Amino acid sequence: MQRNRTLLSNMQPAEGPACGSMHNLLANGSIHDFPAEGEAKGDMCNMPVVMGIINVNEESFYSASRCSSLQSFSRQLEQMLSSGAGIIDIGACSTRPGSTPITLDQEWKLLKEPLEHVAKSGLCAAAAGVCPPRISIDTFRSEIVRRAYDTIGDFIVNDISAGEDDPQMLPVVGRLGLEYIAMHKRGTPSTMQQLCDYPRGVVQEVAEYFLKFEKRAAECGIGNYIVDPGFGFAKSVEQNYELFMGMPQLMDIVSGDATQSDHTPAGINSIGNISNGGNTGKCGSISNGSSNSSCSNARGISSSNRRRLLVGISRKSMIYKPLGITPESSLCATAALNLQALMLGADILRVHDVKEAVECVKLYQLLKK
Repeated sequence: MQRNRTLLSNMQPAEGPACGSMHNLLANGSIHDFPAEGEAKGDMCNMPVVMGIINVNEESFYSASRCSSLQSFSRQLEQMLSSGAGIIDIGACSTRPGSTPITLDQEWKLLKEPLEHVAKSGLCAAAAGVCPPRISIDTFRSEIVRRAYDTIGDFIVNDISAGEDDPQMLPVVGRLGLEYIAMHKRGTPSTMQQLCDYPRGVVQEVAEYFLKFEKRAAECGIGNYIVDPGFGFAKSVEQNYELFMGMPQLMDIVSGDATQSDHTPAGINSIGNISNGGNTGKCGSISNGSSNSSCSNARGISSSNRRRLLVGISRKSMIYKPLGITPESSLCATAALNLQALMLGADILRVHDVKEAVECVKLYQLLKK
């Protein structure tokens, strides 16, 4: 079905103090001073991007991310943008382990008003030379994608099921030409934590999952998807850390460059440490000490072939359980792991705390020099 696209950049800001303030942030170019790169739809700035989480429901495991009114949504949106978020991820249906997903109509009821607000605010309008923020919608339902597209136009689809929970998801995304995030999981929120058996190792089996997904996506016209390993979904705490440290190896396999004979992740030596010593490649990349001189980026993969990697570990149980703390007390530990994630190749950090994640990106940029 042919659909009319409404470019958010052509919309006028909504009336009212909150929307006016948001529009001023955008108009003054104060959200990002990072130069945009390329003209193709979906191109992000040439540096890691911070994705801020806004849950328009009362079910999220982290209470501070919940916005139960339009006013609180607008306030959270403006705060994240002013702190430097490059993507705002809006979710209405909780899919945390143990949760019970709401119905499609309930999900849309929660999303409709915030998305209409986004459309009126001119969110994606940006000054010349400024990287415009993007909206992503956390949903596994194709009908939500259709309705959201009719409301705000272009956005990123963030699907925890990689198209498995709704057979129409991938065809709809491909037909509309939307950017897509595919996440690995198993089962449903009520069963996933009983499905943590990975006989060949969690890194290898998650990689194989994405290789199979790539074929399904290509059949629907989706060629350049973003990889989300799915931390916390059908993985034990130990498996989450195995997968975390194996992200370079995962991305090598998914991007078609699984050439390391010992399966040691690029940039990590045999005891799992980041190494910036020894023999680096001629691009000055982080090295595992080998004499490989092929030109690759700091993630160990050819830049032209490498898919983007999203890491979503913010305040999750893999952080707070080993430390014996709560999600509310896990900001410092989350920031520590987010910086490590960047060192291991993360392109997008999905977080509850935008300011601190942006600071991690800035320090990472200094470490790279």
